[in-house]
This record gives sequence, structure tokens and C-alpha cells, in this order.
Amino acid sequence: ATSLLLFRVVVAGVAAGHFASPAAVSLHFLGLGVGGAAIGIACAVVVRTLHERTSDTVIEAVIAVITPYAIFVAAEVAHTSGVTAVVFGGLYLGRRRYQMLRGPSRLRISHIYDVLVFLLESAGCAIIGLDLPGLVRDLPSNEHNFALVSLAVTAALLATRIVWVAGAAFLPGVLDPTDERSRRR
Repeated sequence: ATSLLLFRVVVAGVAAGHFASPAAVSLHFLGLGVGGAAIGIACAVVVRTLHERTSDTVIEAVIAVITPYAIFVAAEVAHTSGVTAVVFGGLYLGRRRYQMLRGPSRLRISHIYDVLVFLLESAGCAIIGLDLPGLVRDLPSNEHNFALVSLAVTAALLATRIVWVAGAAFLPGVLDPTDERSRRR
């Protein structure tokens, strides 16, 4: 969320053709974040009230699915960060989910979210897969070492992961906090 906020501030500066003073940029950044957080929590309080007033599992599932989108739109309409609003609203509601929802509703919502996540991840991968060949074709002729750079980055990431896991295996308590050696320290 912080990266997206910063990106939004930088894009606004580029679109304006000049950057404001560091203090103005900082205030804008803070306004986006704090405003988004306030709207997210306010919307989450309203959603919590709606959940408490209904006992129908279908209605609770509909509210749960619509909530992130409604919070995002409310924050964007107020010219604050929609992403930050959704994060704060989700944190607020997540901490209270066992108070708000009964077992059957939580189970139904969990299944719905599993299906939505699968569909969104599949759509994202399909869009990337369909766009990638065109993007590679449109690269300038001096950028055809794209495959080599991609392989080098992938190899570096894999090597870093292997070194991390192998190194952690030799440090007591890193992978297993119940290890006897880590408790003696």
C-alpha cells in the first residue's frame, strides 16, 4: 500500500510537470494514507453493524464479497488511497470476524473467497500470458537480451533462496523454534 501511495504521488508530480516541495509531497502522501485509513475503518464499522443486524448467511456472504470494493470506491471518491482503506478496513473486520459471523457464514464466505481467489489468479496469469508475446515482440532490437536478463534474475532469486534455506538449517531455532539449543540461549 505504501508503494502504491508513493507511486501515486510521483505520477501526480509527473503529470503536473513539476514536483512540489518535499514538505508538500510529504503532506500529500500523509493525507492519502491517513485519509484512506480513516475511511477504511469508518466503512468497516458500518459493515460490522450490517453484519450484526442480519442472520441470513447469503446476505452475510454478499456483504463480505462487496465490502472490499465498496471501501475502495468510497476512498477513491474521497481522493484518498483506496488500497490503504481496504487494508485498514480488512484489518478491522478481520480482528472481529468471530464476533460478527457465525460458523455457517464463515464457512460459506471462506469457500466463496477460495473460488474468487482462484478465478482472479487465473485471469491474471491468462492476461500476462496473452500480453507477454506482444510485449517481447515490441522490444527495441537492442533489447533482445531480455531472455538472458530474465534467466539471470531468476537464477539469482533461486540461488538466494537456496542459500537462505541452507543457512537457516544450520542455525538452531531458526526453522524450529522448539529446538532445545535455541531455548538455552
